[in-house]
Amino acid sequence: MPLEKAIEKDLIKKLPRLLENVQVVSISDYNKGFLSKEFLKEIITLSNEKNIPCIIDPKGLNFSKYKNATILKPNLIEAYSACNLSYKHPLEKVAKYLKKITNIKNLIITKSEDGITVFDENMQRKDFPVLLKEVKDVTGAGDTVLATLVVCVGNKFPIAQSVSIANISAGIAIEHIGCMIVKVEDIAERL
Repeated sequence: MPLEKAIEKDLIKKLPRLLENVQVVSISDYNKGFLSKEFLKEIITLSNEKNIPCIIDPKGLNFSKYKNATILKPNLIEAYSACNLSYKHPLEKVAKYLKKITNIKNLIITKSEDGITVFDENMQRKDFPVLLKEVKDVTGAGDTVLATLVVCVGNKFPIAQSVSIANISAGIAIEHIGCMIVKVEDIAERL
């Protein structure tokens, strides 16, 4: 159900105050209507004006609504679907299309047990294979990546280091059945 216009206007009006003392904005879009195109635009624009990184975990087929975000983090299926391309096309073609329509700085594509691929602002590709013992359940892996990215980016880690740590977190999470809370101690032990 779409967000009512009166509520949307009220939220947009409150955004400057809500973003005070914020180090990173994380948006997980579940495509339920709350994150309207206009609301997303205002969040991203204000984040950019305040030099706050904005990380988006997208949903749906229209990724243009995430234009100018800092990081876009779709999974492999979402990335190909948003481009209306089959898997026979190289991932570089998908990345080029997504970066063109969104003008994002970094594209981070999660690939379940196949790890993570990053395309930076210069379209340089870097792959991060999952280092794990055994895949038991990929439930929550994308959310684990997002949460870890938020912590790392919020602490001004370089993108490659942030993704590397997020990849380790996801690897730990998928070694367990169901949703797993990954702790700093778990990551430190794996490092």
